[in-house]
Amino acid sequence: MLIEENAWIERFDTIDAQDYYQQAGDLFKLMNELQKTQLTTTIAEGLAQASQHSNKCLCNLKKQMLIMQI
Repeated sequence: MLIEENAWIERFDTIDAQDYYQQAGDLFKLMNELQKTQLTTTIAEGLAQASQHSNKCLCNLKKQMLIMQI
């Protein structure tokens, strides 16, 4: 994402931070519709892959538990 000329960029203070979502929300509000769509699609695809992986792991665990009981 391009930074506007003469923009102030500072580090986010994680020590005294009470609101962990403000900075991300502010950045999201600056994005155009294409950037928002790309971001949400990337997040959704990552979550889908994580869900598929965890389902596979659970199936393997169940199989191993059944084998151990026999």
